[in-house]
Amino acid sequence: MYWTVPVGEGIRDAIFQNASNIQIDRNFSFEIFGNVYLSKNRKGFYAGFLAGPEWLDLTDLPSGEQTRIRKTYMVMPKIGFRWFPFGKYFFLDGGYGLAWNLSSLDPLVLGESHITPNQTLGIPFFSMGFRWNE
Repeated sequence: MYWTVPVGEGIRDAIFQNASNIQIDRNFSFEIFGNVYLSKNRKGFYAGFLAGPEWLDLTDLPSGEQTRIRKTYMVMPKIGFRWFPFGKYFFLDGGYGLAWNLSSLDPLVLGESHITPNQTLGIPFFSMGFRWNE
């Protein structure tokens, strides 16, 4: 899957230490994932993984300096629950995973800011979807 989103202060502070003067303008990611369900019909509880590269567009607010960095994350383990509230096809999926930063943990200097990436962070997941077969 591919996605891009703006990032708020809460997630910024989970990704980096000492980042109060940094703004994450956009977050881009390409990920692969897999789930193993306890039920053959892929309903209910599951365990899984997620991995992939992520690009972050950063701005140092005091200086206006900008850069793009790349990080690689592996989310393992990931646990969740898939629920079909309106029949067989539409589902809601929620879960939680522990993300490991597989990239460098070296401090980054951007403008007047000196930030350090965190090694791990917890990530909640939520999605809605539709499947074509049972």
